[in-house]
Amino acid sequence: MEKIVVLKYGELWLKSKRTRKRFEYALKQHLGFLFPKDKYVFKRERVIVYTQEYDIRRFRFVPGIEYAHLGYKIKADLNYMENVINEILKKENITFSSFAVRCTRTGKHEFNSKDVEIKIGAKIKEFTNAKVNLTNPEYVLKIEIVDKDAYIIIHTEKCLGGLPYASEGECILRSNNLYLIIETIKRGLYVKNLPTRLRKLYPILELNFDQDFEIEIYDYTREDSDKVKSIEKREDRLLLFPLISLSRGELKEKTLKYEKEVEEIIALLS
Repeated sequence: MEKIVVLKYGELWLKSKRTRKRFEYALKQHLGFLFPKDKYVFKRERVIVYTQEYDIRRFRFVPGIEYAHLGYKIKADLNYMENVINEILKKENITFSSFAVRCTRTGKHEFNSKDVEIKIGAKIKEFTNAKVNLTNPEYVLKIEIVDKDAYIIIHTEKCLGGLPYASEGECILRSNNLYLIIETIKRGLYVKNLPTRLRKLYPILELNFDQDFEIEIYDYTREDSDKVKSIEKREDRLLLFPLISLSRGELKEKTLKYEKEVEEIIALLS
């Protein structure tokens, strides 16, 4: 039984094998910069992280990662899972009054996902006296079974998703708006003029993209639609206005949310 972190891909997993390999390389480079002490094993649509740092909030703003899971890797044997599940709950001091077990499975086994949910659920109920609630549980225990391995997921953090950092080209932002910055990075772009405080999350890179045009991105909202017409157009420059469907009020609301979250993660990494 080994405590680990599991990072799950989002749209990265939907790409072709060749493209996915390139994206995985970019993701591995970014993770290695942020957390050089961790060891990473790429396996199907997930990254297994062997680490001694178990605060999975640190992966919140890593583009290319949809979810970060904290859990235990054990052998995919139903009897063994039954024997250790309560040990894990006790070790992690996890308590609840109602719960549900959700299982996904890939590979050939002598049991199905429903078998796992029923048997593990029965063991937990016996140990905790908590009620099974399949519609609105206080706690959800996730079990992901992949061939010979089972991952007991005890906690999950929603992450940024999108494409890996600096995997799709480089650009210049004509704005310091944080929402625009994060959404741009989420699309796999490297921002050449990124504010210094964000280099803790997104490092300076020397890149050589096969890109024969400049990408400029503006923070214009619906109220700024007239400004779009006044910008000089050039064949060697691509102008993007990804926020044009938002109002200034909507942009402010989204930006404030990101400001708080990003500052928390930067402080966590300091």
